[in-house]
Amino acid sequence: MKISNVSAKKVILVAMSAALLTGFAGCEDPRWVANKVSKAIKEKRLVDHLEALEVAAVPTEDGNATTRVAGSDGYANSADYIKQTLERNGFEVTLQPFDFRSWVELEGTTLSVGGVTLVHQHDATDDIPADYATMSYSGSSDGDINAEIAFVTPDFDFDSADYDDTDGCEASDFDGVDVSGKIAVIQRGGCTFDSKVVNAEAAGAVGVIVFNQGNSEGRKGVISGTLGSDTQASIPAFGARYDLGKEWYDTLQAEMLSAALNVDVKDEVVVTQNLLAETKGGDPDQIVMLGAHLDSVAAGPGINDNGSGSAGVLEYAIRLNKKMKTLPVKQKNKVRFAWWAAEEAGLVGSDYYTNEVFSAYYDDAQAQIMDELGVTDPNDLTDEQWDMVEARYLEINPVKMYLNFDMIGSPNYIFGVMDGDLSDTKDSLATPTQVTLSHLKAQATSKGCSLNSLPIKVRRQYRRHCQNALTTQALLTGVLLSVVCSPVPSA
Repeated sequence: MKISNVSAKKVILVAMSAALLTGFAGCEDPRWVANKVSKAIKEKRLVDHLEALEVAAVPTEDGNATTRVAGSDGYANSADYIKQTLERNGFEVTLQPFDFRSWVELEGTTLSVGGVTLVHQHDATDDIPADYATMSYSGSSDGDINAEIAFVTPDFDFDSADYDDTDGCEASDFDGVDVSGKIAVIQRGGCTFDSKVVNAEAAGAVGVIVFNQGNSEGRKGVISGTLGSDTQASIPAFGARYDLGKEWYDTLQAEMLSAALNVDVKDEVVVTQNLLAETKGGDPDQIVMLGAHLDSVAAGPGINDNGSGSAGVLEYAIRLNKKMKTLPVKQKNKVRFAWWAAEEAGLVGSDYYTNEVFSAYYDDAQAQIMDELGVTDPNDLTDEQWDMVEARYLEINPVKMYLNFDMIGSPNYIFGVMDGDLSDTKDSLATPTQVTLSHLKAQATSKGCSLNSLPIKVRRQYRRHCQNALTTQALLTGVLLSVVCSPVPSA
Protein backbone atom coordinates (compact mmCIF):
# COMPACT_ATOMS: atom_id res chain seq x y z
CA MET A 1 0.00 0.00 0.00
CA LYS A 2 1.45 3.35 -1.02
CA ILE A 3 0.14 6.75 -0.02
CA SER A 4 1.46 9.57 -2.20
CA ASN A 5 1.10 13.33 -2.65
CA VAL A 6 1.63 14.15 1.01
CA SER A 7 3.60 17.38 0.71
CA ALA A 8 5.78 18.09 3.73
CA LYS A 9 6.06 21.69 2.57
CA LYS A 10 2.30 22.11 2.65
CA VAL A 11 1.89 20.50 6.06
CA ILE A 12 4.71 22.59 7.51
CA LEU A 13 2.88 25.69 6.28
CA VAL A 14 -0.27 24.38 7.98
CA ALA A 15 1.56 23.82 11.24
CA MET A 16 3.30 27.17 11.21
CA SER A 17 0.04 28.98 10.46
CA ALA A 18 -1.73 27.28 13.35
CA ALA A 19 1.17 27.75 15.75
CA LEU A 20 1.49 31.45 14.90
CA LEU A 21 -2.16 31.95 15.83
CA THR A 22 -1.93 29.94 19.03
CA GLY A 23 0.05 32.64 20.85
CA PHE A 24 2.79 32.12 23.40
CA ALA A 25 3.52 34.15 26.53
CA GLY A 26 7.15 34.73 27.35
CA CYS A 27 8.06 34.62 23.66
CA GLU A 28 8.64 37.89 21.82
CA ASP A 29 8.26 36.26 18.42
CA PRO A 30 5.77 33.38 18.10
CA ARG A 31 7.48 32.38 14.86
CA TRP A 32 10.21 30.83 16.97
CA VAL A 33 7.73 28.37 18.49
CA ALA A 34 5.98 27.90 15.13
CA ASN A 35 9.28 26.79 13.62
CA LYS A 36 9.89 24.35 16.46
CA VAL A 37 6.44 22.76 16.09
CA SER A 38 6.50 22.62 12.30
CA LYS A 39 9.97 21.02 12.18
CA ALA A 40 8.70 18.25 14.46
CA ILE A 41 6.11 17.20 11.87
CA LYS A 42 7.49 14.44 9.67
CA GLU A 43 6.02 13.09 6.47
CA LYS A 44 6.38 9.47 7.61
CA ARG A 45 4.08 10.07 10.60
CA LEU A 46 1.47 11.62 8.33
CA VAL A 47 1.65 8.66 5.97
CA ASP A 48 1.29 6.32 8.96
CA HIS A 49 -1.98 8.07 9.88
CA LEU A 50 -3.23 7.87 6.29
CA GLU A 51 -2.42 4.18 6.05
CA ALA A 52 -4.30 3.58 9.30
CA LEU A 53 -7.34 5.38 7.90
CA GLU A 54 -7.16 3.31 4.72
CA VAL A 55 -7.10 0.15 6.82
CA ALA A 56 -10.10 1.50 8.76
CA ALA A 57 -12.24 1.58 5.60
CA VAL A 58 -14.74 -1.24 5.01
CA PRO A 59 -16.22 -2.66 1.78
CA THR A 60 -19.08 -0.71 0.23
CA GLU A 61 -22.53 -2.27 -0.17
CA ASP A 62 -21.79 -3.20 -3.78
CA GLY A 63 -18.31 -4.51 -2.96
CA ASN A 64 -16.66 -2.31 -5.60
CA ALA A 65 -14.65 -0.16 -3.18
CA THR A 66 -13.99 0.57 0.49
CA THR A 67 -15.42 3.48 2.44
CA ARG A 68 -15.29 5.50 5.65
CA VAL A 69 -18.64 7.20 5.06
CA ALA A 70 -20.44 8.47 8.16
CA GLY A 71 -22.65 5.81 9.72
CA SER A 72 -20.46 2.95 8.47
CA ASP A 73 -18.08 0.73 10.39
CA GLY A 74 -15.34 2.43 8.37
CA TYR A 75 -16.15 5.76 9.99
CA ALA A 76 -16.40 4.14 13.44
CA ASN A 77 -12.98 2.56 12.91
CA SER A 78 -11.56 5.92 11.85
CA ALA A 79 -13.00 7.64 14.92
CA ASP A 80 -11.54 4.90 17.15
CA TYR A 81 -8.11 5.45 15.58
CA ILE A 82 -8.21 9.23 16.14
CA LYS A 83 -9.47 8.78 19.70
CA GLN A 84 -6.94 6.14 20.69
CA THR A 85 -4.04 8.04 19.13
CA LEU A 86 -4.99 11.24 20.95
CA GLU A 87 -5.40 9.43 24.27
CA ARG A 88 -2.01 7.77 23.91
CA ASN A 89 -0.56 11.25 23.53
CA GLY A 90 -2.15 12.74 26.64
CA PHE A 91 -5.43 14.19 25.36
CA GLU A 92 -8.89 13.75 26.81
CA VAL A 93 -11.31 13.12 23.95
CA THR A 94 -14.95 14.19 23.96
CA LEU A 95 -17.39 12.37 21.70
CA GLN A 96 -20.37 14.38 20.46
CA PRO A 97 -22.98 11.89 19.21
CA PHE A 98 -25.94 12.88 17.07
CA ASP A 99 -28.57 11.25 14.89
CA PHE A 100 -27.60 11.13 11.26
CA ARG A 101 -29.51 10.10 8.17
CA SER A 102 -27.26 7.52 6.54
CA TRP A 103 -27.67 6.92 2.80
CA VAL A 104 -26.02 4.29 0.64
CA GLU A 105 -26.61 3.46 -3.03
CA LEU A 106 -27.06 -0.28 -3.51
CA GLU A 107 -25.89 -2.35 -6.44
CA GLY A 108 -27.79 -2.46 -9.72
CA THR A 109 -28.37 1.19 -10.69
CA THR A 110 -29.16 1.67 -14.39
CA LEU A 111 -30.05 4.69 -16.53
CA SER A 112 -30.69 4.96 -20.25
CA VAL A 113 -32.01 7.79 -22.41
CA GLY A 114 -33.28 7.36 -25.97
CA GLY A 115 -32.38 3.68 -25.82
CA VAL A 116 -28.72 4.45 -25.07
CA THR A 117 -27.41 2.85 -21.87
CA LEU A 118 -25.40 5.38 -19.90
CA VAL A 119 -22.21 4.66 -17.96
CA HIS A 120 -22.46 5.02 -14.20
CA GLN A 121 -19.57 6.80 -12.52
CA HIS A 122 -18.79 3.56 -10.64
CA ASP A 123 -18.33 1.68 -13.93
CA ALA A 124 -16.18 4.26 -15.74
CA THR A 125 -12.64 3.40 -16.85
CA ASP A 126 -9.76 5.32 -18.41
CA ASP A 127 -11.15 4.39 -21.81
CA ILE A 128 -14.86 4.66 -21.02
CA PRO A 129 -15.82 7.97 -19.35
CA ALA A 130 -18.72 8.28 -16.94
CA ASP A 131 -22.05 9.66 -18.12
CA TYR A 132 -23.85 10.04 -14.80
CA ALA A 133 -23.80 9.55 -11.04
CA THR A 134 -26.58 9.01 -8.52
CA MET A 135 -27.00 11.98 -6.21
CA SER A 136 -26.63 11.09 -2.56
CA TYR A 137 -29.98 11.09 -0.75
CA SER A 138 -31.72 10.25 -4.00
CA GLY A 139 -34.89 8.27 -3.52
CA SER A 140 -35.33 4.68 -4.69
CA SER A 141 -37.22 3.91 -7.91
CA ASP A 142 -38.93 0.83 -6.39
CA GLY A 143 -38.31 -1.08 -9.58
CA ASP A 144 -37.99 0.08 -13.17
CA ILE A 145 -39.29 3.50 -14.22
CA ASN A 146 -39.91 4.16 -17.92
CA ALA A 147 -41.05 7.66 -18.81
CA GLU A 148 -40.63 10.53 -21.24
CA ILE A 149 -38.08 13.19 -20.40
CA ALA A 150 -39.02 16.86 -20.19
CA PHE A 151 -36.83 19.95 -19.90
CA VAL A 152 -37.85 22.87 -17.72
CA THR A 153 -36.23 26.26 -18.50
CA PRO A 154 -32.66 25.58 -19.70
CA ASP A 155 -30.54 28.44 -21.06
CA PHE A 156 -27.57 27.75 -23.35
CA ASP A 157 -26.91 31.38 -24.34
CA PHE A 158 -24.09 31.83 -21.84
CA ASP A 159 -22.81 35.11 -23.32
CA SER A 160 -26.17 36.85 -23.26
CA ALA A 161 -26.73 39.74 -20.84
CA ASP A 162 -30.05 38.09 -20.04
CA TYR A 163 -28.57 34.65 -19.34
CA ASP A 164 -30.60 32.86 -16.66
CA ASP A 165 -28.85 30.14 -14.65
CA THR A 166 -31.77 29.36 -12.33
CA ASP A 167 -33.40 26.48 -14.19
CA GLY A 168 -35.87 24.74 -11.86
CA CYS A 169 -35.00 26.87 -8.84
CA GLU A 170 -38.53 28.20 -8.37
CA ALA A 171 -41.83 26.36 -8.35
CA SER A 172 -43.01 28.86 -10.95
CA ASP A 173 -40.37 27.54 -13.39
CA PHE A 174 -42.65 24.54 -13.84
CA ASP A 175 -45.71 26.59 -14.75
CA GLY A 176 -46.68 25.65 -18.28
CA VAL A 177 -44.14 22.81 -18.35
CA ASP A 178 -45.62 19.33 -18.24
CA VAL A 179 -43.35 17.11 -16.12
CA SER A 180 -46.14 15.09 -14.52
CA GLY A 181 -45.31 11.41 -14.77
CA LYS A 182 -42.09 12.28 -16.61
CA ILE A 183 -38.39 12.47 -15.81
CA ALA A 184 -37.44 16.13 -15.51
CA VAL A 185 -34.11 17.16 -17.03
CA ILE A 186 -32.80 20.32 -15.37
CA GLN A 187 -29.69 22.41 -15.96
CA ARG A 188 -27.29 22.99 -13.07
CA GLY A 189 -26.96 26.46 -11.57
CA GLY A 190 -28.61 29.13 -9.46
CA CYS A 191 -29.65 27.03 -6.44
CA THR A 192 -29.09 23.70 -4.72
CA PHE A 193 -29.69 20.39 -6.43
CA ASP A 194 -32.21 19.70 -3.68
CA SER A 195 -34.31 22.74 -4.61
CA LYS A 196 -34.49 21.63 -8.23
CA VAL A 197 -35.47 18.06 -7.34
CA VAL A 198 -38.04 19.06 -4.70
CA ASN A 199 -39.66 21.51 -7.12
CA ALA A 200 -39.75 18.89 -9.87
CA GLU A 201 -41.31 16.31 -7.57
CA ALA A 202 -43.95 18.83 -6.46
CA ALA A 203 -44.77 19.36 -10.14
CA GLY A 204 -45.34 15.62 -10.60
CA ALA A 205 -41.99 14.39 -11.93
CA VAL A 206 -41.11 10.76 -11.20
CA GLY A 207 -37.36 11.31 -11.47
CA VAL A 208 -34.80 14.05 -12.16
CA ILE A 209 -31.59 14.27 -14.15
CA VAL A 210 -29.57 17.41 -13.42
CA PHE A 211 -27.07 17.96 -16.24
CA ASN A 212 -24.02 20.16 -15.79
CA GLN A 213 -24.27 23.85 -16.57
CA GLY A 214 -21.82 24.03 -19.46
CA ASN A 215 -20.84 27.67 -19.00
CA SER A 216 -17.19 26.80 -18.32
CA GLU A 217 -14.82 23.86 -18.77
CA GLY A 218 -15.17 23.11 -15.05
CA ARG A 219 -18.91 22.67 -15.46
CA LYS A 220 -19.12 20.09 -18.21
CA GLY A 221 -18.32 16.80 -16.52
CA VAL A 222 -20.50 14.41 -14.55
CA ILE A 223 -22.19 15.97 -11.53
CA SER A 224 -21.51 13.97 -8.38
CA GLY A 225 -23.78 15.89 -6.04
CA THR A 226 -25.95 15.56 -2.97
CA LEU A 227 -29.49 16.52 -2.09
CA GLY A 228 -28.41 16.81 1.54
CA SER A 229 -29.43 14.74 4.53
CA ASP A 230 -32.37 17.06 5.25
CA THR A 231 -33.93 16.70 1.81
CA GLN A 232 -37.64 16.03 1.51
CA ALA A 233 -37.26 14.63 -2.00
CA SER A 234 -38.26 11.00 -2.47
CA ILE A 235 -37.79 10.45 -6.22
CA PRO A 236 -34.64 9.23 -8.01
CA ALA A 237 -32.11 11.96 -8.81
CA PHE A 238 -29.00 11.80 -10.99
CA GLY A 239 -26.25 14.13 -12.20
CA ALA A 240 -25.10 13.97 -15.83
CA ARG A 241 -22.56 15.47 -18.23
CA TYR A 242 -23.39 18.78 -19.91
CA ASP A 243 -23.00 17.51 -23.45
CA LEU A 244 -25.57 14.77 -22.85
CA GLY A 245 -28.11 17.28 -21.61
CA LYS A 246 -27.53 19.53 -24.62
CA GLU A 247 -27.75 16.56 -26.99
CA TRP A 248 -31.05 15.43 -25.46
CA TYR A 249 -32.44 18.98 -25.64
CA ASP A 250 -31.54 19.30 -29.33
CA THR A 251 -33.04 15.90 -30.13
CA LEU A 252 -36.22 16.72 -28.23
CA GLN A 253 -36.89 19.66 -30.54
CA ALA A 254 -37.69 17.15 -33.29
CA GLU A 255 -38.80 13.99 -31.52
CA MET A 256 -39.88 12.54 -28.21
CA LEU A 257 -37.29 10.98 -25.92
CA SER A 258 -37.87 8.41 -23.21
CA ALA A 259 -35.67 7.29 -20.33
CA ALA A 260 -35.51 4.14 -18.24
CA LEU A 261 -34.00 3.99 -14.78
CA ASN A 262 -33.64 1.79 -11.75
CA VAL A 263 -31.98 2.72 -8.48
CA ASP A 264 -32.13 1.14 -5.03
CA VAL A 265 -30.84 2.87 -1.89
CA LYS A 266 -30.50 2.18 1.83
CA ASP A 267 -31.73 5.24 3.72
CA GLU A 268 -31.87 5.10 7.53
CA VAL A 269 -31.21 7.14 10.68
CA VAL A 270 -28.12 6.04 12.63
CA VAL A 271 -25.96 7.56 15.37
CA THR A 272 -22.56 8.99 14.45
CA GLN A 273 -20.25 11.37 16.30
CA ASN A 274 -17.84 14.29 16.16
CA LEU A 275 -14.57 14.02 18.10
CA LEU A 276 -13.23 16.94 20.13
CA ALA A 277 -10.04 17.43 22.12
CA GLU A 278 -8.14 20.45 23.43
CA THR A 279 -4.84 21.40 24.95
CA LYS A 280 -4.57 21.53 28.72
CA GLY A 281 -2.74 24.85 28.53
CA GLY A 282 -4.02 28.17 27.24
CA ASP A 283 -6.77 30.59 28.15
CA PRO A 284 -10.17 28.82 28.03
CA ASP A 285 -11.77 32.16 27.16
CA GLN A 286 -9.48 32.59 24.15
CA ILE A 287 -9.71 29.48 21.95
CA VAL A 288 -8.18 28.82 18.56
CA MET A 289 -10.04 25.94 16.93
CA LEU A 290 -8.71 23.57 14.26
CA GLY A 291 -10.98 21.15 12.45
CA ALA A 292 -11.24 18.66 9.60
CA HIS A 293 -14.00 16.34 8.46
CA LEU A 294 -13.18 12.71 9.14
CA ASP A 295 -15.76 11.01 6.92
CA SER A 296 -15.31 10.00 3.29
CA VAL A 297 -17.79 9.80 0.46
CA ALA A 298 -19.70 6.54 0.12
CA ALA A 299 -17.80 5.49 -3.00
CA GLY A 300 -14.26 5.42 -1.58
CA PRO A 301 -12.00 5.59 1.48
CA GLY A 302 -11.32 9.32 1.10
CA ILE A 303 -7.60 9.30 1.84
CA ASN A 304 -7.14 12.80 0.40
CA ASP A 305 -10.70 13.97 1.02
CA ASN A 306 -10.34 14.14 3.87
CA GLY A 307 -7.93 11.72 5.45
CA SER A 308 -5.19 14.22 4.65
CA GLY A 309 -6.82 17.03 6.62
CA SER A 310 -7.69 14.71 9.50
CA ALA A 311 -4.12 13.41 9.64
CA GLY A 312 -2.72 16.93 9.49
CA VAL A 313 -4.80 18.12 12.45
CA LEU A 314 -3.99 14.95 14.40
CA GLU A 315 -0.24 15.23 13.89
CA TYR A 316 -0.23 18.95 14.67
CA ALA A 317 -2.09 18.26 17.93
CA ILE A 318 0.44 15.62 18.92
CA ARG A 319 3.50 17.72 18.08
CA LEU A 320 2.15 20.88 19.74
CA ASN A 321 1.35 18.94 22.91
CA LYS A 322 4.84 17.42 23.05
CA LYS A 323 6.65 20.69 22.33
CA MET A 324 4.73 22.62 24.97
CA LYS A 325 6.13 20.22 27.58
CA THR A 326 9.73 21.08 26.69
CA LEU A 327 9.83 24.66 25.37
CA PRO A 328 10.44 27.53 27.85
CA VAL A 329 7.20 29.31 26.92
CA LYS A 330 3.62 29.34 28.15
CA GLN A 331 0.78 28.75 25.73
CA LYS A 332 -1.53 31.78 25.74
CA ASN A 333 -4.54 30.57 23.73
CA LYS A 334 -6.18 27.20 24.30
CA VAL A 335 -6.36 25.10 21.13
CA ARG A 336 -9.41 22.95 20.42
CA PHE A 337 -9.27 20.21 17.80
CA ALA A 338 -12.31 18.78 16.01
CA TRP A 339 -12.91 15.90 13.62
CA TRP A 340 -16.33 16.33 12.02
CA ALA A 341 -18.70 13.55 11.05
CA ALA A 342 -21.02 13.53 8.03
CA GLU A 343 -19.53 16.52 6.20
CA GLU A 344 -19.99 14.77 2.88
CA ALA A 345 -23.71 14.47 3.62
CA GLY A 346 -24.04 18.25 3.87
CA LEU A 347 -21.97 19.60 6.79
CA VAL A 348 -24.08 17.69 9.28
CA GLY A 349 -21.47 17.28 12.02
CA SER A 350 -20.14 20.83 12.00
CA ASP A 351 -23.69 22.18 11.76
CA TYR A 352 -24.64 20.14 14.82
CA TYR A 353 -21.65 21.44 16.78
CA THR A 354 -22.27 25.11 15.98
CA ASN A 355 -26.00 24.79 16.63
CA GLU A 356 -25.37 23.10 19.98
CA VAL A 357 -22.45 25.27 21.14
CA PHE A 358 -22.43 28.62 19.34
CA SER A 359 -26.20 29.10 19.38
CA ALA A 360 -26.18 29.01 23.18
CA TYR A 361 -23.64 31.86 23.28
CA TYR A 362 -25.75 33.89 20.86
CA ASP A 363 -28.92 33.31 22.87
CA ASP A 364 -27.05 34.38 26.01
CA ALA A 365 -25.77 37.53 24.30
CA GLN A 366 -29.28 38.41 23.12
CA ALA A 367 -30.73 37.86 26.61
CA GLN A 368 -28.03 40.04 28.20
CA ILE A 369 -28.56 42.96 25.81
CA MET A 370 -32.35 42.77 26.07
CA ASP A 371 -32.11 42.75 29.87
CA GLU A 372 -29.76 45.74 29.85
CA LEU A 373 -32.04 47.66 27.49
CA GLY A 374 -35.24 46.64 29.27
CA VAL A 375 -36.59 45.05 26.07
CA THR A 376 -38.84 42.01 26.45
CA ASP A 377 -39.65 41.23 22.81
CA PRO A 378 -36.74 40.62 20.39
CA ASN A 379 -38.93 41.97 17.58
CA ASP A 380 -38.59 45.37 19.23
CA LEU A 381 -34.81 45.46 18.89
CA THR A 382 -33.51 48.04 16.40
CA ASP A 383 -30.73 47.37 13.90
CA GLU A 384 -28.28 49.16 16.16
CA GLN A 385 -29.36 47.04 19.12
CA TRP A 386 -28.94 43.86 17.08
CA ASP A 387 -25.40 45.08 16.37
CA MET A 388 -24.94 45.23 20.15
CA VAL A 389 -26.09 41.61 20.37
CA GLU A 390 -23.56 40.58 17.69
CA ALA A 391 -20.77 42.42 19.50
CA ARG A 392 -21.65 40.81 22.83
CA TYR A 393 -21.81 37.39 21.18
CA LEU A 394 -18.27 37.77 19.84
CA GLU A 395 -17.18 38.90 23.28
CA ILE A 396 -18.59 35.93 25.20
CA ASN A 397 -17.92 33.20 22.62
CA PRO A 398 -14.53 31.81 23.66
CA VAL A 399 -13.83 30.43 20.18
CA LYS A 400 -12.11 33.37 18.56
CA MET A 401 -10.92 31.64 15.42
CA TYR A 402 -11.56 28.54 13.36
CA LEU A 403 -9.05 26.97 10.96
CA ASN A 404 -10.30 24.25 8.62
CA PHE A 405 -8.12 21.63 6.92
CA ASP A 406 -9.41 19.90 3.79
CA MET A 407 -7.68 17.94 1.05
CA ILE A 408 -4.19 19.12 1.96
CA GLY A 409 -2.76 16.16 0.06
CA SER A 410 -4.02 17.39 -3.33
CA PRO A 411 -1.43 16.86 -6.09
CA ASN A 412 -2.65 19.91 -8.04
CA TYR A 413 -2.43 22.33 -5.14
CA ILE A 414 -1.81 26.06 -5.00
CA PHE A 415 -0.84 28.24 -2.07
CA GLY A 416 -3.30 31.08 -1.58
CA VAL A 417 -4.86 33.44 0.90
CA MET A 418 -8.61 33.95 0.82
CA ASP A 419 -9.15 37.67 1.09
CA GLY A 420 -11.72 38.45 3.78
CA ASP A 421 -11.11 42.19 4.21
CA LEU A 422 -11.55 43.18 0.54
CA SER A 423 -7.99 44.49 0.37
CA ASP A 424 -6.89 42.42 -2.63
CA THR A 425 -10.03 41.26 -4.42
CA LYS A 426 -13.27 42.99 -5.21
CA ASP A 427 -15.60 40.01 -4.97
CA SER A 428 -14.80 38.81 -1.45
CA LEU A 429 -17.36 38.35 1.28
CA ALA A 430 -17.74 41.76 2.92
CA THR A 431 -17.41 41.62 6.70
CA PRO A 432 -17.72 44.36 9.34
CA THR A 433 -14.51 43.40 11.10
CA GLN A 434 -11.49 43.62 8.81
CA VAL A 435 -8.59 41.40 9.78
CA THR A 436 -5.55 40.76 7.62
CA LEU A 437 -3.48 37.63 7.36
CA SER A 438 -0.30 39.55 6.60
CA HIS A 439 1.70 37.58 9.15
CA LEU A 440 0.63 34.31 7.50
CA LYS A 441 1.55 35.70 4.09
CA ALA A 442 4.94 36.77 5.39
CA GLN A 443 5.56 33.39 7.03
CA ALA A 444 4.58 31.50 3.89
CA THR A 445 6.78 33.75 1.76
CA SER A 446 9.71 33.09 4.06
CA LYS A 447 9.27 29.39 3.28
CA GLY A 448 9.33 29.98 -0.47
CA CYS A 449 5.57 29.86 -1.01
CA SER A 450 4.15 32.48 -3.34
CA LEU A 451 0.55 33.19 -2.27
CA ASN A 452 -2.37 34.23 -4.45
CA SER A 453 -5.24 36.33 -3.10
CA LEU A 454 -8.61 34.74 -3.82
CA PRO A 455 -12.15 35.97 -3.15
CA ILE A 456 -13.77 34.11 -0.28
CA LYS A 457 -17.21 32.56 -0.30
CA VAL A 458 -18.94 31.15 2.76
CA ARG A 459 -19.13 27.52 1.77
CA ARG A 460 -18.52 23.92 2.71
CA GLN A 461 -17.53 22.81 6.16
CA TYR A 462 -16.54 26.23 7.48
CA ARG A 463 -19.86 27.82 6.53
CA ARG A 464 -21.48 27.51 9.96
CA HIS A 465 -18.41 28.89 11.71
CA CYS A 466 -18.45 31.91 9.43
CA GLN A 467 -22.17 32.41 9.94
CA ASN A 468 -21.50 32.47 13.67
CA ALA A 469 -18.76 35.10 13.39
CA LEU A 470 -18.10 38.32 11.51
CA THR A 471 -14.63 38.10 10.01
CA THR A 472 -13.77 35.52 7.41
CA GLN A 473 -10.38 34.82 5.82
CA ALA A 474 -8.46 31.76 4.77
CA LEU A 475 -5.18 30.24 3.70
CA LEU A 476 -5.23 27.55 1.02
CA THR A 477 -3.26 24.52 -0.08
CA GLY A 478 -5.00 22.04 -2.32
CA VAL A 479 -8.71 22.81 -2.26
CA LEU A 480 -8.89 24.41 1.18
CA LEU A 481 -6.45 24.64 4.02
CA SER A 482 -7.66 26.97 6.71
CA VAL A 483 -10.28 29.55 7.46
CA VAL A 484 -10.30 32.34 10.00
CA CYS A 485 -13.71 33.36 11.25
CA SER A 486 -13.85 36.06 13.97
CA PRO A 487 -11.27 38.39 15.51
CA VAL A 488 -7.71 37.10 15.78
CA PRO A 489 -6.61 36.70 19.42
CA SER A 490 -3.75 38.87 20.59
CA ALA A 491 -0.34 37.24 20.44
